[in-house]
Amino acid sequence: MDAIAAHQFGYPNVVASMGTALTERQVRLVRRAVDRIVLALDADAAGQAATLRGLDVLRESLAEPARPAPDPQQLVRFERTLRVDLRIARLPEGKDPDELIRRNREAWEQAIRQPVPLLDFYLDALIGPAPPGDPRAKSQLLQRIGPVLYEIGDRVVQEHYIREVARRLQVREEIVRRMPRAVRRANAQVIERSTRRPMTPEEHLMALLLRYPAAVPSVIGEIAEGDIVDARHLAILAAVRSADGGGDQPPLPESLQPYAEALLARLGQLPETPPRLALQMIRETLRRLRRERHDERMRLLQADIRAAEASGDREALLQALALVEQLKRRYPEFYPAPSPYFPDTRTNTFGS
Repeated sequence: MDAIAAHQFGYPNVVASMGTALTERQVRLVRRAVDRIVLALDADAAGQAATLRGLDVLRESLAEPARPAPDPQQLVRFERTLRVDLRIARLPEGKDPDELIRRNREAWEQAIRQPVPLLDFYLDALIGPAPPGDPRAKSQLLQRIGPVLYEIGDRVVQEHYIREVARRLQVREEIVRRMPRAVRRANAQVIERSTRRPMTPEEHLMALLLRYPAAVPSVIGEIAEGDIVDARHLAILAAVRSADGGGDQPPLPESLQPYAEALLARLGQLPETPPRLALQMIRETLRRLRRERHDERMRLLQADIRAAEASGDREALLQALALVEQLKRRYPEFYPAPSPYFPDTRTNTFGS
């Protein structure tokens, strides 16, 4: 309803996500058209608390392949990786966008014209106007803020927020400055845990691109923007694209080095591989990745069909059925008929 109301009242540059989750793919889609994205969030205490819970929920699972919603750490990574300016529009207490647009367009326009930077909003909502008096509460806040500071790619901006956090919490700057280092050690432990599960096709593709940089120029143009959803992999892909293709591994941001090394370690010690075979491996992995995306979209559409049938929404049902038919036409691309002579030894898992 928020997006519908905005369009009805003359604000066509408004979109809304299904449900409450904001995903990396959604941010990238919007990023194609704009350099700044403004998120409209409730300004009351309950709304801010709900927002912070939603932003924090995935911090412990950053190494997992599926992340339905980003935390502040991920949003800052979006800003850095996608070169997008993410800001927050503070809405009057108790108002959602739909209600505000209908009842007070001037207040809506003011909120959109004066959005606050993402990190300023996060610190305001997390710390509030006054720091907690309990030292343990300060320590807990630093544990939440540290991963966000770690993701800031610009050292000048990071230094600014280190000083700002120290001022707000009334602690020494050096204490805050140690937090990103602690996060780096914690990330290494998370990466280690992630090695205990099979690699996803997306992880496997990134590992192959890093392992065989000489094959990259021949295949990089085949990797579409929508194929990759993990922000870390987007950063790796950007580095791979910008490399000279001379056969050396591309330089990566310092924060990504441990993760890239873990990907290569999980790939295992492969024998010397001719460029032609390496190219074949990359293309086969890309095919598996697209098959995974195809199956995921089919599952979502089937859920949409069930929901439309239950609610009696004929228009939504017809749209979902039409999309299913489109996907079905691509089925032979991902699931070719089995050979009567040779067994199909392909699998969806890689490494260990």
